[in-house]
Amino acid sequence: MSDTQTFSALAAGTLTIGSDLVVNLVSYGAMRITGSGVWGPPEAKSAALATLGRAVELDVDLIGAIGISGGSGEQDPAVAEAGASTR
Repeated sequence: MSDTQTFSALAAGTLTIGSDLVVNLVSYGAMRITGSGVWGPPEAKSAALATLGRAVELDVDLIGAIGISGGSGEQDPAVAEAGASTR
């Protein structure tokens, strides 16, 4: 028997963006998978991809990858690569 619980983003409900894009309310902010201080590529690319993959496994279907507050946008390629591997 395992003490591990699995959660799903589906449990939080959904939000409609615009007229037809329905996403789960639980999203993932990808700004933290960048390099030190949110600059540069992920320091551990395999860990970044694993984190994104796990988010998708938990039914997260909205990943915020906008470079806000001076972010570098370096998370975008990792998000694209992780998304491609789930299709």
